[in-house]
Amino acid sequence: MQSPSLQGSGPLNAPPEASRPDVEARYVKAFLDLVLLSHLQQRPMCGHELMRELMRSRGIALRSGTVYRVLHRLERSGLIAGEWRTDLRVRKIYGATVDGRRFLRQTGGMFLRFLEDGA
Repeated sequence: MQSPSLQGSGPLNAPPEASRPDVEARYVKAFLDLVLLSHLQQRPMCGHELMRELMRSRGIALRSGTVYRVLHRLERSGLIAGEWRTDLRVRKIYGATVDGRRFLRQTGGMFLRFLEDGA
């Protein structure tokens, strides 16, 4: 029997009225670095494309300031690289670097071990 403090209605003991999208949005925001890096591993894109992709695929709206702050942090750390393009309009296209792809694989493995171990 679970102790009363561990009984709950879902992930992170969310209240019953919390919907799955609400919980997913919290996870995306908590791990935004990894979410953006994962999308950029699939294909290079600019920040606004990332925002549209998250809205399309997850139904999650993020502010541009939030997205670009994380993109700049990832770029400074060498996990992504940006390149200015001026085809139709001036924009910076970001893509995952070799280090970024490695980091994503290692971090993904770490999370899987964490979940499997129940730690």
